[in-house]
Amino acid sequence: MFAALDSRYSSVIFMGVGLSTRLSETFRYVPPDVNPLHFLPHIQPPKLMLHGLYDDGHPLSTSEPIFQLMREPKKRGSYIGGHVPAPEIAVPLVNAFLDETLAPVARK
Repeated sequence: MFAALDSRYSSVIFMGVGLSTRLSETFRYVPPDVNPLHFLPHIQPPKLMLHGLYDDGHPLSTSEPIFQLMREPKKRGSYIGGHVPAPEIAVPLVNAFLDETLAPVARK
């Protein structure tokens, strides 16, 4: 929600995001003005969604509705792993996205 309401964000990264059946049922009874799903189309900055191919909690198919609600610019990245990627996997993907959307940073 914060990225939709605050214009100070320059890039937004989602990791392990998915819409489970239980969660979608819960959101059905949440008023629209506080429903997190209603904020997704209002996020202006570039977005990266990282998702594990073997995520048991939120399978890849459950992230599709969330990705579709996001407006451009958006990117999807996947990795071989579960819900939370190891730093060796996440850091290069996130750094590449931030270099692309913000500006390259000198690294040692």
